Amino acid sequence: MKVEKFMVPLDRLVVVDRHTSIQDASVKMVNARVSSVVVVTQHADGLHPEGLVTKTDILKAVFANGVSASAPVEQIMSTNLVTIDGAAPRDGAAEEIMKKKVHHLLVVSATGRLQGVVSAWDIAREVTLDGKAWPYNREGFQ
Repeated sequence: MKVEKFMVPLDRLVVVDRHTSIQDASVKMVNARVSSVVVVTQHADGLHPEGLVTKTDILKAVFANGVSASAPVEQIMSTNLVTIDGAAPRDGAAEEIMKKKVHHLLVVSATGRLQGVVSAWDIAREVTLDGKAWPYNREGFQ
């Protein structure tokens, strides 16, 4: 199955700009029950990712390293982003997560426009659903 079929689409993502405080980003994550926020900039063709902040990033920064929760997320965001095309197969996404040792892949267009996010949990859920559907292929049923 293609990543675009099971990714979290842009309209359901939590996005912030680089000047959003760590505390505000944390509140958005808790309220949305997600483990990350995408830091974006607006371009003519839409939102482009420039960073990712995960709950682990926040724990390390604020509690382990003493960064103020009022500091902007740009101080703690990961900028070495791992991206994937929405047309990539699920197994290709799983391989990329294993190879790069990350938990989130940003799904982007050829121009770098943010389309969604796929996490290790999304892939695990998809694999589980496929396993339950065996011997049928769920591709044609969605």
